Amino acid sequence: MITPKTTKEAINTCVNSRSLALFDDLRLAYLVPYPGTSFYNQTRNQLITQNWGDFTCQQPVLKSNCLTEEQHEKAQEDIVQGFLLNKYRLERLRKKLHRFPELESGDRRYHKKMSEHGFEVLNI
Repeated sequence: MITPKTTKEAINTCVNSRSLALFDDLRLAYLVPYPGTSFYNQTRNQLITQNWGDFTCQQPVLKSNCLTEEQHEKAQEDIVQGFLLNKYRLERLRKKLHRFPELESGDRRYHKKMSEHGFEVLNI
């Protein structure tokens, strides 16, 4: 979860973390203050939008104490790419594919598609 207090250092630590190897999937979410909650009342002066359609956890709705809007976008890219290319996760994936060869064809299709879109992918 990315909060207004998330720093560039915290993002870099996350991207290079061994703990990413524990997960098969990643979902990024932004902290969102929902109307009617005490958190909303505490942070209403930090809102960067009043469009309720934006309150989905998919984008920041609070001003950050640590990151600019551009840095937020870069942080999302860095975290996702860091997850996909994390060396510990890739090693776990290699072992998993070795143990479960039936997963390989679907994984190969996924990596082929990612490669077509210009992403560096696991060489399997």
